[in-house]
Amino acid sequence: MAQAEAHLSGAHRSVELAAVGRRVCEQEWDLLLLLDPDAAARAAARHPRVTGAARPAPAPHGRPTASELLEAVREFLTGQVMPATTGQLAFHARVAANILGIVAREVELGTIPPEAGLADGVTASLADSVAARLAVANPRYFDTASPP
Repeated sequence: MAQAEAHLSGAHRSVELAAVGRRVCEQEWDLLLLLDPDAAARAAARHPRVTGAARPAPAPHGRPTASELLEAVREFLTGQVMPATTGQLAFHARVAANILGIVAREVELGTIPPEAGLADGVTASLADSVAARLAVANPRYFDTASPP
């Protein structure tokens, strides 16, 4: 969170620090798996896995749609920039492509209100909030993180 704040405050503008801020939910998910694996499993089941793949409709502003534009830039970074560069530039191109994936999933999901309310328990509400952010930031993490 501190690294993301360094980017957001302007103290150190960096595509890498910006990306790290959206990945904090991975550590939160790990903690939820330790605290209440059942609540985490229920929350994960309620949140769809999306790819962020381009979707042609609806297109209120014409085509290419926002998701199609994101996909085009992501393809450019992974197909042309990364193979043509090395070192830090290639790494930052990969980070930028991952960020575009995050944005594409966010566009695809839109705003998803948490399923569980406080009446369902604090842990369930927290699990839903983290699962919603993880579904956008890194949905593959659901499959790699497992309860103890």
